[in-house]
Amino acid sequence: MARIRAIHPRFPRSASMCRVSRDARLLFIQLWLVADDAGRLHLNLSVLTEELYPCDDDAAALLPSWLDELEREGCVERYSVEGRDYLRIVKWRKHQAIDRPTPSLLPGAPREAREPREESVRSHKARAFPADPREDAEKEKGGETVVLTEELVLRRLDRLYHAAGKNGSYPAALRSTELLGKKLNMWGGRKEKPNKIGHWKNDTGVERSRSPGELLGLPDTAD
Repeated sequence: MARIRAIHPRFPRSASMCRVSRDARLLFIQLWLVADDAGRLHLNLSVLTEELYPCDDDAAALLPSWLDELEREGCVERYSVEGRDYLRIVKWRKHQAIDRPTPSLLPGAPREAREPREESVRSHKARAFPADPREDAEKEKGGETVVLTEELVLRRLDRLYHAAGKNGSYPAALRSTELLGKKLNMWGGRKEKPNKIGHWKNDTGVERSRSPGELLGLPDTAD
């Protein structure tokens, strides 16, 4: 079954794609559409030709050579398990960040189990911010026990504000910060005096929003 996939803007400039033919590049992208959420698919050339090149009569003869190009560059790997042929996209999770991936029903390649576990683009970006803002403070204080305070949460929000949109990691971090703020009743509409972080309070003592995302102009994480 075909799936909606994403293409990174730098894909055309990758070294491997510059070393293969234009047809092989197109094939590589189209393979993503029929691969499962683990980057694996049944390798049946006649089925692939019909699915990916329904309008091209010459594709059946050329498809094997395009696959050869991609395999030479380490983009794909062909393998067999119990007499059946499969193909996997190498470094799949670096190409696709998938929310709630469906577990694969296809066997992995023998060498796949020996490779370091791939880290998704989303997971890599999320490391920019710890899930709990207290982790930041623990680093600052040398691992000492840190008490959760409004100042700690607001400092975290200030960091999120300045980083928003730069690496795409803020939604999960924002949500965790929001939950910690709720423990301190920070988003309940209490009147507050102004502080040095002008994003959340003003001179009139306006009510705080129920969501820090609204305060930062970021997607709302509530509910």
